[in-house]
Amino acid sequence: MKPRFIPSLDGVRALAVLFVLFFHWPYSTLRLPFGWIGVQIFFVLSGFLITRGLLHEKERELSLGSSLWNFYTKRILRIFPLYYLFLTFLAVLYVAFQLSSISEGKAALHELEYNWPYLVSYTYNFQHLGNLFLDRPWENSYLLSHLWSLSVEEQFYCVFPFLVFYLSRKCLQKVLVALFIFCPLLRFLGTELLWEFSPDWQWVGGVVYRSTFFQVDSLALGGLLALHEERSLPQVRLLFHLVLLLTLTVGIGQSLLLGESLQGLGFGAPELLVRNQRAVYGFTLINLCSVLLIACSVSGAPLFRFFEHPTVQYFGKISYGIYLFHPPVFWSLPLFIPKSWVLENRWIEFFLFPLVILLVFGICHLLYQRFEKRFLALKLRIDPDSLPR
Repeated sequence: MKPRFIPSLDGVRALAVLFVLFFHWPYSTLRLPFGWIGVQIFFVLSGFLITRGLLHEKERELSLGSSLWNFYTKRILRIFPLYYLFLTFLAVLYVAFQLSSISEGKAALHELEYNWPYLVSYTYNFQHLGNLFLDRPWENSYLLSHLWSLSVEEQFYCVFPFLVFYLSRKCLQKVLVALFIFCPLLRFLGTELLWEFSPDWQWVGGVVYRSTFFQVDSLALGGLLALHEERSLPQVRLLFHLVLLLTLTVGIGQSLLLGESLQGLGFGAPELLVRNQRAVYGFTLINLCSVLLIACSVSGAPLFRFFEHPTVQYFGKISYGIYLFHPPVFWSLPLFIPKSWVLENRWIEFFLFPLVILLVFGICHLLYQRFEKRFLALKLRIDPDSLPR
């Protein structure tokens, strides 16, 4: 039987991408230091939806080849077109800047020269590690840094379907539980090993944060929720609030102990979590909050009904485009509105932010209607029984 469509999950996507928008905002007043947790929500949600879809394919009792063909074709049609359109846009922007006399902003585009092999092959999450061995400086390009998360998901897709198809539900559950338990230990060992290569905590934090091996527990948690979707009980709402309170308490407590700013609630930057080995439990707490948030949405908790509002849902539908294309818009702002001027007139941010978000929304609305929907329609043509995603 085809699993039900859950409209509130588009609302969860909207919340996740809103966190990312606040995190990447180039001015300081409205910037949300812990907004990177939106990516963790995306990972857990992806693990849930992908596992759900793969279980549906398995129940249809198609051959392994047919099931994998359906899965990978639908993933390619969903992910590749807009991603490579974005890379093409950056390449055109790079050429335009090279031909112009404008110097400001060229550095971010210049990284395309030696990072394009990572980008086109979905291995950009290994850029930090690869550049160490290639004796190149590592950078956090404003235009490219968000693309590492897509690499993590694509690498996950290369392996996970085979686990679902070859393992029984009981064995799959054991594997996912093991991944959730041992991934924090892996982050501990990985951090200790990486310190031997470099004393730079930002580099170590970047490798730990962006590696698929160290992020697999978020995807595994989403998979576990898919296995127990029908058991989403009312008690999960209480558990969500308890884990959220625990996460805030731990985050604020560690900030006070380490003398860090409370603005980020103890989770101000993912790279910071490698200090004092906070990556061991920091990501775990955030992932638990994410999976419980999704579980509350799936179970139809009244408090989460705003996720089903049509405007919120549509924001979630176009969230992939928003995630990809917001950095160029944000990156261009300081070229026209200097940060020093905004710093002196902080009130301007409160007018500027909604205008810029509307601009991003408008661009991505057009992309969705004129570009993305064509490929989404192809998904249904290839497999009419596919799940909405």
